[in-house]
Amino acid sequence: MTTLISCTYTDQNTDFLKRFSSFKNKKRHQPKSLSLEKHTEFRMYTKSVKYVRLKLLEGTEINIGRILGKWKRFCEELLKTKD
Repeated sequence: MTTLISCTYTDQNTDFLKRFSSFKNKKRHQPKSLSLEKHTEFRMYTKSVKYVRLKLLEGTEINIGRILGKWKRFCEELLKTKD
């Protein structure tokens, strides 16, 4: 019985180490952050951009609608419990 427990414990440790090392490898291969000069240059370049992708806009409208619906239900339930 103890071998079964120790076997699963070892498997869990191995699984954890694999996931941890893959996370570190992903983080290691990320591009370096922009320098202060490059960041300022990029900000000035994007200052003139005045559009939002329609896909993002529609998704935001849906999310706001859901949040408002949840808020209304919460307020209604709160009023019911206070009465």
